[in-house]
Amino acid sequence: MPLQPLNFATEVNQFDNACIYFILDKALPLILYIGQSKNCSKRLRTLNYSSSGAHHRKKQIELYQQLNQNYGFSSSIYIARWDLPILLEEKYRLELEKSLILKWYPLFNQQNQESILWSNYLVQI
Repeated sequence: MPLQPLNFATEVNQFDNACIYFILDKALPLILYIGQSKNCSKRLRTLNYSSSGAHHRKKQIELYQQLNQNYGFSSSIYIARWDLPILLEEKYRLELEKSLILKWYPLFNQQNQESILWSNYLVQI
């Protein structure tokens, strides 16, 4: 999947279809979040909103970048998008999203925030 910088979603784009998207730190590499949407373009644009309507993980991403900067680590946040057929029902997108989350344990997905794997790191955030 091609990587695009976090702010690419503010540009005019052509993908209004359903997708699974990955927010990742290319510097490590590390998958930070896996999400799904029936309208990829609309959902990813919310990563650039400053307040009302912002993506529900925007604050965590900003804190993650700040924490890395404070400790002298580099971070390079990108988005990868896996386009899905527009007719794919939501329940199947959710099942696919869940299976990917359980496979890769992304840091900011709710299912993983209580895991032992991330518990020490999340105390700092």
